[in-house]
Amino acid sequence: MFLSSSIPQIGKPIKIGKPITKTASNHLLFRVGDISSKIMGARVVDASMTATIGTVYDLFGPVENPFLSVKLQQSGNTDNSDYFSTNYFAILEQKRPGTKKFLPKKFTKRG
Repeated sequence: MFLSSSIPQIGKPIKIGKPITKTASNHLLFRVGDISSKIMGARVVDASMTATIGTVYDLFGPVENPFLSVKLQQSGNTDNSDYFSTNYFAILEQKRPGTKKFLPKKFTKRG
């Protein structure tokens, strides 16, 4: 039986631009503007929106203009110029249908 709710929906891509640098721990660093911390773990793709390069690993730095760290899928054998020659990268948000925030039960006083 096929359930459509089991397939995650893809939201609007968020353009994050070109990377600043590649770290020794095989991460790409981007400087981003206003971005939500809810993107942690989201897929990062190239400009063609077909090739996944990695996932969002960390968001750090000043609130106004933070850095975004993307953990690359491949080990360090890919040429660095491949990442810096691409026009831009984008984050694909996944909307998870049917998820609710955890709300604790009301505290009831025992009599």
